[in-house]
Amino acid sequence: MSQPPAFGKALKEQEFYLSTDDVLLNNGSFGAAPKKVIEAKRQHELIMENHPDAWYINGNVRNEAYNTSLEKLANFVRAEKEDIVFVENATRGVNDALKSLKLQANDGILLNNFSYSSIKNIAKQQSETLGAIVHSLDIKFPIPTKEEIVRQYTEYMDAHPGIKVAIIDHISSIPSILFPLKELTTECRNRSIITIIDAAHGPNQVDLDVPSYEADFYIGNLYKWGLTCRGCAFLWTAQSHKERIFPVVTSNKYKEPYPGDFVWQGTREEGAFTAAFAAFDFIDWLGRAAIRDYTKSLGDWTVQELSSAWETEEIGLGEDLRAPCLRLVRIPDTKAFPKSIIGATLLGMALREDYKIRVRLFFLEQLVSVTVLINAITVNFVQLVIYLFIVS
Repeated sequence: MSQPPAFGKALKEQEFYLSTDDVLLNNGSFGAAPKKVIEAKRQHELIMENHPDAWYINGNVRNEAYNTSLEKLANFVRAEKEDIVFVENATRGVNDALKSLKLQANDGILLNNFSYSSIKNIAKQQSETLGAIVHSLDIKFPIPTKEEIVRQYTEYMDAHPGIKVAIIDHISSIPSILFPLKELTTECRNRSIITIIDAAHGPNQVDLDVPSYEADFYIGNLYKWGLTCRGCAFLWTAQSHKERIFPVVTSNKYKEPYPGDFVWQGTREEGAFTAAFAAFDFIDWLGRAAIRDYTKSLGDWTVQELSSAWETEEIGLGEDLRAPCLRLVRIPDTKAFPKSIIGATLLGMALREDYKIRVRLFFLEQLVSVTVLINAITVNFVQLVIYLFIVS
């Protein structure tokens, strides 16, 4: 294979289909698949459309591509292939893991104030249907060290002994915190609390060693930072839970041993799974270390440029809690865009209509500053997610 182009404009234009009409600064939501990965998916789609029976029933091409992708994924996250299944996204995987636990009335589910909205809804559904109790740790800023966030968790868990399961982010979305997983799973295990890791932003933003975290379940999106096509994620299950884990969709392999129904959910489009191998090949082509070095340097540069121009600072997180590709910088107060939902809406409209900048805007009440999320990814487009905060 030829040498990859330089990171930045050359790589973006040569290897991605991204539009140049707008400034696309929201990679963290939907990702960006390289041309090579999309082409692999299209080839599988053509084979499937040419002979659907051969694709689904005989399954030689499908099964070979699926297994190759699974093997490369296992190597990518340093896990055993037998412990991993593909799912469409982290939301789906957390549903599978949590609902497999068959919680009872008054069993506690621990979230935090920065848990993603769909995760909060999954827990809410378990509360409404089963009588489970949803707990939310109110994480306080600043957080100078990982010991501080562990302290906040342990104090809350000790004060609420009914907690049975904790859903913990690997990297939270809003705001972005790199959680100390091993320390938190250890504290949970010491209290007989099951851990489900929501790693929507984990794979390829950090170098994974999933078994070493000693969680019970780990769910990671691959399409955000892992460069697969959309609708590709994975669910890792600890050996001790394989007999209890099941997908929320029951199909032809009901009651069969793990992975059972996970590998057959009825007739569905699986191109993102079967083409995932091409994403891992692409990452290896670029070089994992090169990606990490580039994204870190781009993130550091962006933080410096913005904080200098705005005369502000990066938000209060210790170095070991900062997500590699998601950085937080306070922006100055402006009269045009007040710290409110209306201000966030107006700012989004101005960026979109006047500057053709596509961003995600959020209004939160947990912090006392206006911040910008910097997402430095491998093709030199920086995700700018702007958060407006007010004093609670």
